[in-house]
Amino acid sequence: IASNIEVLREVCDDAVIYFNPNNVTELKKNILILMTSNRLRDELSQKGVRRAERFSWENTAIQTLAAYNKILQQT
Repeated sequence: IASNIEVLREVCDDAVIYFNPNNVTELKKNILILMTSNRLRDELSQKGVRRAERFSWENTAIQTLAAYNKILQQT
């Protein structure tokens, strides 16, 4: 379960249930849904593992180096 804000949508994609961060009732509803649905919990868990694979330290280093090189080429 994640707040429906841009940065979390970018990171989590479809591996979570989003809720309005200003709506406690919606958060509660989503917690109850996950507590009672083994199928949904398993599905989101599998999606989360696949999603996390995109965020390795190696990928971060490659992307950071590419950003630095791009900046250096512009100067």
